[in-house]
Formats: sequence, structure tokens, C-alpha cells
Amino acid sequence: MMQKLISYLSVYLMASVKFALAPPMGYGLKLSPIEIIICTIAGMMTTATIVPVLGQKLIIYLRNRRLKKGKPIKVFTPRKRMIVKIWQKFSIWGIALLTPILFSPIVGCIIAVSFGVKRNKILLTMFVSAVFWALVMTFGVNFFGDIFFKK
Repeated sequence: MMQKLISYLSVYLMASVKFALAPPMGYGLKLSPIEIIICTIAGMMTTATIVPVLGQKLIIYLRNRRLKKGKPIKVFTPRKRMIVKIWQKFSIWGIALLTPILFSPIVGCIIAVSFGVKRNKILLTMFVSAVFWALVMTFGVNFFGDIFFKK
């Protein structure tokens, strides 16, 4: 029983930090697809709930930390240009749908907050994204994992 709880917690924490790694981790820990999906969605939604509350404070902290290290803040980097292009084409929905595979939940939420998106909209879009990607990744990992690793 304790091993199962540790497995749940591991997948949950991984999803809150780096979503794309949580389903393979759950598969490796021999969790069922439904357990993986629930833990993965819960992990991302925890981050999506906490980051907008901290919002601007977190952005200011990260900016000041970078400046203290003596690193200049680059205004136009290729990554920032890509984010702005995604935002201009697809708004919050584009950011939310790309968060699990391109960014981390933390970065995706910080981007949304920096564009001034309201907390409820962030929660809705991140939830839809988490459900979609949790289903796709979990069933993909289970399908290909069963083929390549033959349980």
C-alpha cells in the first residue's frame, strides 16, 4: 500500500514540474492507465492553481534573480518570439495546449500570467489541456510500451 502511494506521489510531483515525463514514469511504476491519468492531471492542475496566485510576484522574483547573477534580460530571444507568435495566433488556448509538450506547467502558467490572463481562464484551459495530453500520452505510452517491452 505504501509503495502504491509513493508511486502516485512520484507521478503527481513529476506532472506538476514536467508533465511529459509523468505518463512514462507511471508506466514504469506499473500504475494502471486511469491511475496515471488522475495523478498526471492532478499534478498539472496543482501547478495551474498555485502559479497564477503567485503571478507577478514570481515573475519579478525570477527577473531579479537573473539580474543578481549578472545575466542581462534578453528582450527578443527565439523562444520569446515563438511564444508571442503562438499567443498572437491561438491566445491562451495555444499556450495551454502546448504547455505539456513544449513548456512545463510552471512556465506555461507564468506565460499566461505575463499576458494578463485571468486565473479562471488559466485553470479552464490548463485543465482541458491536461485531460487531453494525459489521455494521449498515457495511452500512447501504454500502447507502445506494451509493444516494445512486452509486460
